[in-house]
Amino acid sequence: MPSLTGVALVAVAAGAISFAIVNSDAAGWASATTLTIALIGIAILMLFVAHQKRTAAPTLDLDLFALTNFRWGIIAMFIYAISFGAMFFGSLLFMVEVWQYSILKAGFAIAPGPALVAILAALFGKLALRVGQRPLILMGGLLLTVSAFYWLVALSFEPNYWVGFVPPFTIVAISIALIFPQVTSIAAQALPPDRSGVGSAAIQAVRQFGQTFGVALTLAFVGNTSYARRELYGHFDQIWWTLAILGVLTTLCGLPMVITKKPEGSLGN
Repeated sequence: MPSLTGVALVAVAAGAISFAIVNSDAAGWASATTLTIALIGIAILMLFVAHQKRTAAPTLDLDLFALTNFRWGIIAMFIYAISFGAMFFGSLLFMVEVWQYSILKAGFAIAPGPALVAILAALFGKLALRVGQRPLILMGGLLLTVSAFYWLVALSFEPNYWVGFVPPFTIVAISIALIFPQVTSIAAQALPPDRSGVGSAAIQAVRQFGQTFGVALTLAFVGNTSYARRELYGHFDQIWWTLAILGVLTTLCGLPMVITKKPEGSLGN
């Protein structure tokens, strides 16, 4: 069982950093409040890393980062999870706050995306058996960037769901189906059998933390309720630009990955 101290440290660190991001819209990115809370979160995160190196029951086994595919896989997972949280929450907020959709209508509008991901993930899994996960990861990151640029160009102030939203959301659904299963797979395959449980748990935990930060970024960019609709519409560009950058970073994380069907090696206890 992981040390409760480690669990508490990483939870507090994530909470502090997330709060600093959300609070930045009201207080300012360079304000004393934002910087202080962010620095506290970073300090606690560093304390967490130091604790993990010494404890006999680590929450995150740092030795696993010596494995190339695990290291780059978990970094890619974190980066892409941020984009996923920002994209999904941002899309919903855009429809509700800018297009004035009801929550129910917005929910139905984005519902086809997850359904498409579920269908495509199985198909891409079969493709990965032939070509490996790495090419799919590289393509998935680039498709996220493509979808972000489409939103920047085509998403209008007045509702244009079929032209401005459906095409990029379809592209990003393909991206999600390429990234999440394949990054999980390539990182998990790198794990020695005796570390598969803790390693797989770390991958999923990093995904959840990334999505939390993505939601926090969205609130920082467009969470100010004082914005008029037209002004708010312009602020959403910050989300789309963030997605474009994160897509490129995800692809870059895929470049050092090595296709392998066996664990990269055993690690000493």
